[in-house]
Amino acid sequence: MAYLVKSSWKSFGVPELPNNDSNAGSKIGFGEFTENRKQGARQIAPSVYCLYRVSVLTNTLVGSILIDEDNDARGVRLADGREIYSNEVIISAGAYRTPQLLMLSGLGPKEVLDKHGIEVKVDIPGVGQNLNDHIMLHLNWKLKALSVRNLYWGDVLGSSNPIFAEPRFATGTPSSYVAYTKMPPSDLEAAIAKDEGKVDSDHYLLKREWAVMENIVMYVATPPVRTDGRHISTVQMALKPTSRGTVTIASNDPADDPVIDPNYFATEVDKSVWRHSLRNIESFMTRDAFLGPEIDCETPPPGFEPLTEEASDEYLDSRVKAHGV
Repeated sequence: MAYLVKSSWKSFGVPELPNNDSNAGSKIGFGEFTENRKQGARQIAPSVYCLYRVSVLTNTLVGSILIDEDNDARGVRLADGREIYSNEVIISAGAYRTPQLLMLSGLGPKEVLDKHGIEVKVDIPGVGQNLNDHIMLHLNWKLKALSVRNLYWGDVLGSSNPIFAEPRFATGTPSSYVAYTKMPPSDLEAAIAKDEGKVDSDHYLLKREWAVMENIVMYVATPPVRTDGRHISTVQMALKPTSRGTVTIASNDPADDPVIDPNYFATEVDKSVWRHSLRNIESFMTRDAFLGPEIDCETPPPGFEPLTEEASDEYLDSRVKAHGV
């Protein structure tokens, strides 16, 4: 299967990255799919870096940052009222909790802080703005019962091949390569013009060739299709989304979840990238000289017809909106 995928990307016009290295800096092409794992588990910082003399408080909610009269951070106040002072405060609470914590501390848009009865330390309108995230989409592809290589009799998880009972096949992601693909510049320019009313030659998306979509072929089905040995799947993730969302607070209680609006798929650029990339992956999976003879068709989720080369823009948009994660 790995050989088929590699041969398919080459015949599809996607170049092999230098030394097959997908982390080498050049991002248009395909290379090995690498994972930061050891003995099947993801390696996290505490397993690699020494935590000597570091005190870790688990299950401890921070309520706010302690700000002095000079607007310098002097420590944190925990949700239970305890205060911890320090010469330096580093906020690393992720894309959602960081702006929430700033706002709970009086650092954020004045109108939001006033609404929730929080004393305004510094009016910073940008806190919670410009949330930027990627959409990922899984597609399942049914293998032909009688194909060139009868893949589902041996190369796909869920098949009867006894090799998949071996421990080495029980960990990691069942994939060999990741491919980074680009967008026709003319399509990109047209989408930018629709979003912004004009095309600036200095626009960051046009100043160089960017990879706009990550593509992975997995040797297993993904939900809602069960692992039956008769399906493989693709995973695609948009790499340069231009849609922007927001994070704000629901109250002045740190235990309340922040209010998150990702505003996914809101720009013409994002829609254009996904339309182009879905048509690309359909062509790659069903009509390429190597994988094509093995694939019957896409197996879509309930309520949708299989993806085909005749798919309309509206249909492609609906797939992303319904099943993007």
